[in-house]
Amino acid sequence: LKTDSGYAQYGFPMFYAALPEPDEASSDEYVLMVDYLRYNYLGARCVCTGTHVGEAYTITYTYTVMYSASKAQGEQLFADVQQQVATFGFTEGTSDVQKLKTIYDFVCEQVVYDYAHLEYDGYPLMYSAYAALENGTAICQGYSQLLDLMCGYAGIPSRIIAGKGGSEDHAWNIVGLRLADESVLYY
Repeated sequence: LKTDSGYAQYGFPMFYAALPEPDEASSDEYVLMVDYLRYNYLGARCVCTGTHVGEAYTITYTYTVMYSASKAQGEQLFADVQQQVATFGFTEGTSDVQKLKTIYDFVCEQVVYDYAHLEYDGYPLMYSAYAALENGTAICQGYSQLLDLMCGYAGIPSRIIAGKGGSEDHAWNIVGLRLADESVLYY
């Protein structure tokens, strides 16, 4: 934490509170955006400045946030994901299971694991859905982001899970599939 005053300790809790965890009342678009921002986030710097006159204090928090993809790349990604999902030709009659299989097959066929940049922290795109879709390479985080976005645009509830695979950091998805009997299978 880089700070210009002792008040910066309060800055990061406010920053993280700005993106609350979605709940059942959250719109599908909100859930997509929260996961996209959360998993493109690389880090932040908080600078705190303050002034006081008598007993009145003014504190300003300035955040510099680093993401794995730029705003322009994110906008391009969202447009291209929407366009790609539209080419799948899903209809109201397409089951969630068939939609997921189509999306999963597409991601597996179009994206290769980015071993070339795995040990190089200077290439943050390897973490992004943008690199997965536009360049055809990513690490697990980019794969899971792309699948998450495609599922979202196909109307399938999906979230990204981050944790450990063995001793390594890893990301994957949990997807809620509505079955013919209206039950939900989490896959």
